[in-house]
Amino acid sequence: MTARPSFDAGQRERLKDLGVFDEQAHCLEVIFPLCRALLSKPATMTEVRDKLSQIAKPLKQAKEAMDAVFRDSSHANMEANNRILLAETATQSTNDGIAEELTHIVTIVQRALESLAAEQRRAHYANPIPIRLIESALLKGFTRHHDPEMQGKGLPPYQLTVSRKRPPFPEIAAICYEAIGRCNEPDRAIRNYLTMTKHQRRRPNVKMVSRDQNTGEIVKIISDK
Repeated sequence: MTARPSFDAGQRERLKDLGVFDEQAHCLEVIFPLCRALLSKPATMTEVRDKLSQIAKPLKQAKEAMDAVFRDSSHANMEANNRILLAETATQSTNDGIAEELTHIVTIVQRALESLAAEQRRAHYANPIPIRLIESALLKGFTRHHDPEMQGKGLPPYQLTVSRKRPPFPEIAAICYEAIGRCNEPDRAIRNYLTMTKHQRRRPNVKMVSRDQNTGEIVKIISDK
């Protein structure tokens, strides 16, 4: 079983030097398993095509067999047709409806196959979702760190906005990638994330938090972001 990824002592010291609180480091480690899965090398197009073909082939054969039953008036086909009608009585379907549904399914799978030819696969290390997770974890940890001092008031200015060039976010993201065993730089992932979200490059004004009345756990962070 693969060990759960976490920061080592050296990485924690580097994070502290960048202004990351212990609560933020903890929140980051919580998302590491998902980040590692998202950054794992995806299946090849050939592997995906083979799987879809395994689905498409029997579906096409089933459709051809069903068409033959409806079209041919031999005794065997007529009885098969009647038994299908009896079996479908509970759902109030008709033979035509069954054939249309099967045709629709075959079309869907065929379109999925055809989409592979036109698709350009993004490199797994450029996936923007881990950047979104890192951003959310940093903000959640920031709120947890300052919560004892809040007393219903606003939080201090938040510095760790997503940026490709402005520190310390790129450095923090790089340490996270390193901790989960993906030593490639996250620059392309950050760029894709900013493009995907058209991220507002300003500091979010974190105003308040909402808590669960029973557990006291933070369930919502209220900001003007």
